[in-house]
Amino acid sequence: MSDLPIPETKGQLLAEIDRERKALQEVLARYDDEQLTRPGPEGWAIKDHLTHLTAWHWAVIEDLDGRPGEETGLSAEQFERMSEDEVNAYFQQRDAGMSAAEARLEFERSLAELQQRTEKLSDEELVRPLPDEPGRTYMSLLANNSSHHYAEHRPWIEAIAASFHPNS
Repeated sequence: MSDLPIPETKGQLLAEIDRERKALQEVLARYDDEQLTRPGPEGWAIKDHLTHLTAWHWAVIEDLDGRPGEETGLSAEQFERMSEDEVNAYFQQRDAGMSAAEARLEFERSLAELQQRTEKLSDEELVRPLPDEPGRTYMSLLANNSSHHYAEHRPWIEAIAASFHPNS
């Protein structure tokens, strides 16, 4: 994950999500749909990173809402049984056929839902420990699967884009 500290308040979290979303969108805006779907050196296209971020938005929303599998297609038992790499591979395979335009729209839709859920939580609720992971809080869950996740993936996206023009 990124080196960003975990926010202490809902206001800080929402501001951080907005800041990192804007930074991500500035990078994405530089590329057309063809470039967004062109695989990079490690096999992932830029839109694969975007669908990955979206999938984790939905995983958190499902966790917050207590309704696993509705958007991700994975039950709580599957999440528990699978490694993070296996979950990521599942998401990548599931979303491989999504167009760049669809990936952008789905990212925005999932982010709006995530922000809506976050708005409903109080600062006290956000700093409560997660039931299954006492060392983590709802605040860290939300930050790590939104703003921190965007900051983590942005350099990888830029590296893919740099591979389009290796002599630049």
